[in-house]
Amino acid sequence: REYHEKQRREEVARCLQLLNAALRRENELKEQLSDLEKEIAERKRIEKALRLREEQYRQLAAIDPLTGINNRRHFFELAQSEINRARRFNHSLAMIMVDIDHFKKINDTFGHHRGDLVLKRCSELIKKCLRDMDVVGRYGGEEFSILLPETNLEQGAKVAERLVQLFRETPLKVGQGEAFVTISVGVSELRGEMDLDTLIDEADHAMYTAKRAGRDRHETWKSP
Repeated sequence: REYHEKQRREEVARCLQLLNAALRRENELKEQLSDLEKEIAERKRIEKALRLREEQYRQLAAIDPLTGINNRRHFFELAQSEINRARRFNHSLAMIMVDIDHFKKINDTFGHHRGDLVLKRCSELIKKCLRDMDVVGRYGGEEFSILLPETNLEQGAKVAERLVQLFRETPLKVGQGEAFVTISVGVSELRGEMDLDTLIDEADHAMYTAKRAGRDRHETWKSP
């Protein structure tokens, strides 16, 4: 009887040892799992931060920092994509070039800081006339470029006239004051195998025709 009692106690002791070992192992696994979850969460946080930083870099590379619209390089990329699409589906496409009249005088009179504010307000005003599908960019200096998908020359001219009229009637808030700014606008239309440079050049020539005709107006490209 004592022998059997001793065996029972030894068996209970072994069971307790096994149970304690199992509990220790479970705790170890819980700690490892917790560490793993923390590591996964940290990696996700880092990946999210990297994606955000990458997106910020992309925006910095694509956006004009002063006006908040597409810079010249990114505008060209988007415009070329729209030209390819227009050709593929045989859709019309219009280009508009906008130049602020007498901008040098604005800089000379009010200073470059006020001139920068004028550029920013002008870009905001331009966007009010455009659709979500239209592409606008700062071409350089006080000049803006606008691409109008699925728009022919006549329709583009109507957009250009709305732009001229809007600028003519809208005072721009510049600092504590207001200023009226007019624009000269040129319009061209994609034809045949015309490339992007030619499309822009024709709109640019039409814009300078508007300037020579007295400014504060729009002109469409006309073949010589």
